[in-house]
Amino acid sequence: MVNKKPSRCTVKTKAGKPCTAPPMSGQPFCVMHSPLAKAIQIKGGQRRAIFDPKELKPFTPPQSAQELGALIAQTIIEIRETKIDTRSANAIACLASSFLASLNHGEIEMRLEQLEKQFAEREARANGGIAR
Repeated sequence: MVNKKPSRCTVKTKAGKPCTAPPMSGQPFCVMHSPLAKAIQIKGGQRRAIFDPKELKPFTPPQSAQELGALIAQTIIEIRETKIDTRSANAIACLASSFLASLNHGEIEMRLEQLEKQFAEREARANGGIAR
């Protein structure tokens, strides 16, 4: 007697209809209905369940690059301890980059304002006290 390989997965869908996917090599079911897929789904769910915002170290909003550096260092620790998921960490990294750019622009604006003030004062002295 020859064992015939099924041409379709032998599992029924949630709707009660037979799965139409081809089976894995040497198995009666497809990739999505294999025991390995179930184990991966369970593990994935457990990984996501680990993240609990209550376990994160509270912090005040950073006001400087040094404070932001401390926040990033803490985030790295929390990632390694699996207290924070990598998607959230990626969002923090993107926001940190924007924050640093904003700090840089703010510093440039302050320096430019000081230079404009000094220029106006010099020009006023050169014109005999008359400011433009």
